[in-house]
Amino acid sequence: MLLYAQVSQPPFPNKASTTLYIIYSASITAAMATPVTVSSAPAPASTRPAELNVHESRRQYTPSMWGDFFLTHQPCTPSEIDSMKNKVQALMQKVRLIVLEAATLDDLTQKLDLVDALQQLGLAYRHKKEVDELLRAVYNNKDGVPIDLYVTSLRFYLLRKHRYAVLLFRGVEGNVTSDDANNVMIVYDAAHLRTCGEGILDKIITFNKCHLQYMLETILETALPEEVWIMLETPRSRRVERVEARRFISVYEKKAARDDTILELAKLDYNIVQFSTATS
Repeated sequence: MLLYAQVSQPPFPNKASTTLYIIYSASITAAMATPVTVSSAPAPASTRPAELNVHESRRQYTPSMWGDFFLTHQPCTPSEIDSMKNKVQALMQKVRLIVLEAATLDDLTQKLDLVDALQQLGLAYRHKKEVDELLRAVYNNKDGVPIDLYVTSLRFYLLRKHRYAVLLFRGVEGNVTSDDANNVMIVYDAAHLRTCGEGILDKIITFNKCHLQYMLETILETALPEEVWIMLETPRSRRVERVEARRFISVYEKKAARDDTILELAKLDYNIVQFSTATS
């Protein structure tokens, strides 16, 4: 049904204008009376808007990094988790003895490396009491402060991370660096635990960052370039603990000086924590 509105006298002052108005009204009436047909066939590509051609083009999707992993993945059963927990309890006793034995040694490097490994593997929380006692003894042994750059920096990093009031380099005014990539990384890492007013640590960070970037292009060892790149991207003190634990398990496994008992405990602990997180 066509609806028409009553039109008043056209506001045209002369005859010519009236004629134009009549022609215009007739064309509008004819257009309204003509039925509208809808065609299912798409318009030619040349006459269609460019936006439609873009959106209807085939999209290039990036394959999932997981692939078909979850199609065949079998999560641990509760009985398997219980078995893991029993193994963890036995391994914890062995690792506890390792920490207590290290605390009696005079080798400060061995003590600090052990605590550092436990922290990076995500196991320090299981031996919090033993680790705290070992670090307290290291802090109280003022006469045993090392001169070695690596040990000095690692000692500062671990003690300050546990909120001990220590200084990294007393009386140092210039840049502190080394030709050894491991030494440079631990100095760079330790300096990030600076507090307000420690301008020397700001200078150490800036200088050693440039030094690491230079060494990244010249280091020949297979493992160190990746470690240097990760260090430059995110210092250890700013990394997510469980993500870092998973990464460092693979690194620690390749070390010749690794302890297999600690490595096995780290793997079991990681799997148990992941299972607990998934079920919650």
